[in-house]
Amino acid sequence: MVNLLGAEGHTGPAYYEGLEQCLALLKADPSLRESRDQTFRKMGHVTILADQPEAAMVIARQVKQQLRVIAKTEG
Repeated sequence: MVNLLGAEGHTGPAYYEGLEQCLALLKADPSLRESRDQTFRKMGHVTILADQPEAAMVIARQVKQQLRVIAKTEG
C-alpha cells in the first residue's frame, strides 16, 4: 500500500495529478479522500496486488513517482 499525502503548500479542492497513469497499472486500486486542507495530510492510498512481492514493489515505485495530490486550479 502506498499512502498519498497532500503536497506542501496546497490547499483547496484536491486534484490527483497522475491518477490516469496509475489506473492503467495492473492491479492498482486507489482509495481517495476529499479535504481542503491538504498539506502533508493523508489524502488516500493505493493498494497494489501482485503475484510476487517484487512485482508489487515495482508498481508501488511507479505510483509514488507518478501520483501527487495538489490543489485543483480554476479554469
